[in-house]
Amino acid sequence: MQSIIQLVKKKKILFICIAIAIIAIIFLLFYLPIGAKDATSTYVTATVSKNTITNSISGSGSLVSASYYDVTSSVNAEIKSVYVAEGDKVKKGQVLAVLDGSSVKLARDKAKLDYENALEEKENIQTQLNNLNLNSTISGIITQLNVAVYKNVQKGDVIAQVTDDSVMSAKIYFSSLTDLNKFSTGQSVTGITASGKTFSATIASKNASLENVGGGSYYSLTLNISNTNSAFKDGASEVFTINDGTDEYTSAQSSTVNYIYSAVNIISKVSGEICNVYYSTGNKITNGGTIAKIDGGDLEKSLENQNIAVEEALLNYNNAKEAVNNLNITAQQSGTVSSLNAKSGQIANGTLMTISDFDNLNVVMSVDELDINSIKVGQKTDVTSSLYEDTTFSGTISKIALEGSAQNGVTTFDVTISMDEIKDLKPGMSVDIEIILEESENALSLPLSAVQKDDKGYFVYKTDNTTDVTDEALEKSKTYIEVGLTNTAYAEIKSGLLQGDTVIYLSVTSSSGNKNSQRYFMQNGGGNIPSGTNSQQRPSMPSGGGQNGN
Repeated sequence: MQSIIQLVKKKKILFICIAIAIIAIIFLLFYLPIGAKDATSTYVTATVSKNTITNSISGSGSLVSASYYDVTSSVNAEIKSVYVAEGDKVKKGQVLAVLDGSSVKLARDKAKLDYENALEEKENIQTQLNNLNLNSTISGIITQLNVAVYKNVQKGDVIAQVTDDSVMSAKIYFSSLTDLNKFSTGQSVTGITASGKTFSATIASKNASLENVGGGSYYSLTLNISNTNSAFKDGASEVFTINDGTDEYTSAQSSTVNYIYSAVNIISKVSGEICNVYYSTGNKITNGGTIAKIDGGDLEKSLENQNIAVEEALLNYNNAKEAVNNLNITAQQSGTVSSLNAKSGQIANGTLMTISDFDNLNVVMSVDELDINSIKVGQKTDVTSSLYEDTTFSGTISKIALEGSAQNGVTTFDVTISMDEIKDLKPGMSVDIEIILEESENALSLPLSAVQKDDKGYFVYKTDNTTDVTDEALEKSKTYIEVGLTNTAYAEIKSGLLQGDTVIYLSVTSSSGNKNSQRYFMQNGGGNIPSGTNSQQRPSMPSGGGQNGN
């Protein structure tokens, strides 16, 4: 489909060019002013020859650096030294200037102190919040509770007592010293109580002296009973039977179960009003369990605010440290110092200097909307400069604007060409750009003026007789041809003629001797100029986007 569109476009251009030529001839013949009546029209010849026919887009522009960046300082400090001058080439990472660091380092030290103070205050508030929870410091039984909801407590008050009940103490009584001596201190035993509680215990001590208990005299063993499940309660009376692994021995008297360890006071670290109580006297509690809680008021909100203050202080501290690290201003890319504003002694603000990449140059040309779809990124271009007339430089299309701009009803798109070579070219120089759209080498061709069209197609007058130009003679020499690539100067002859064939066409010449036939231009010296035509320079095109033919 695209090839059909291109063919239609080519033929449309050819038809328009022929029509314009015919209109011009009619105008010159019939509507010239009195002073131009000396103009004459004559038939001239042209010979089919091989040439290179080219369609291209041309434009012009000024060379600019492919990239540049403005050197600025993130630190507002005095410039101590500048190590480069305008025009110097620099490498990436090179130190360009150094700032005075005295005030910057002082600001860093202050920011560090502010951060540490903010962090300390946060820890203080967090500690106060933690201390609102009145926590047990051991696992055990709450044996005393001195707080209630809405009750005020003071810092240092005992709010509860907790006793470790993991091991309980009890005695087993023997009537016989022989039975007592079957056991030794430190020995592990198991047993059961009269109420059915099984237990394991360690013999803590032996008493071989008689003691009066319940109206009788007995020897005794003191047991340390493991009370993992809190089966034994302080003050409970039990009759114990123990087993030494061989025999069982039952206590001659009941024994009272007692705590071994002293109660631990749980003390409030802050003052305030109790807002919650979570345990009661006699409840089992684990180490760290919260017995009650004091109303913290605005402490939680204070902690939120202080967290923000810590983040801000840390940010300021990090920025201050970075500022110290940025006292050396370095080049972020290699290039040339194209402008320099920095001076020793002035404050580093604004653009200190500009680094430009003069080793890589670009040029921007405007391309008409009718031609923009004919080009693509990566396409090669020819670039020339009036300063180097014998040199053609190579370029590559690196960017095509996504959006065009309209002016006076014409929309154009900016096209960026990256120079593949620059040699002696410099930024700011004006250059001409040519983008080759189509090219046919060694093509059989005729001047575009020699090609005409009727209802049957394109034709020429194939004859070398310029004297017999009667309608009958012309009709007899009329030869239909197939036209290929065309431009403003030439038409490619695909079929119908051979190299060396001669055709005639009408040329109008004014009294001054200037011929008004279609202009054309032959590229690369391909073939001789057809006999009877004038060699004229290619018409100049407007800057940017003119379509040319070679």
